[in-house]
Formats: sequence, structure tokens, C-alpha cells
Amino acid sequence: MKTKWKIAFAACVCLVVLLGILATLQLPWALTLVSVVATLLLVSIVVAIISYVFGVIESSIRRN
Repeated sequence: MKTKWKIAFAACVCLVVLLGILATLQLPWALTLVSVVATLLLVSIVVAIISYVFGVIESSIRRN
């Protein structure tokens, strides 16, 4: 695993732990923040999947 991916993974884990702690406090703004971050994470995963699929399609077109 490359260093930049390790740093990104560690940052994501720290963010998840922090948001989990805030969510257990059941503060209204913390729950809103958790839902916003979860939505952004879901959107980024969908965009990554779509870009991967288009990359595979493009590479197969270039081979032919």
C-alpha cells in the first residue's frame, strides 16, 4: 500500500472514531454532522465505482 493511501485510510479511521464519539453524545448537531459525512462518503464511493467502470470500458476500447 502506498504511503498516501495509508495516510488517507488513517485519516478516515480517525474521522469515523471522532464522529462515533460525537454520535454517542447524541448532540443534535453531531447527528447532523454524522449524516452529512455518511452521505458524502456514499456519494464518493458511487463516483469511484462509476469512474472505475468507465476506466475499464475505456481500456478495453483502446485495446481493440
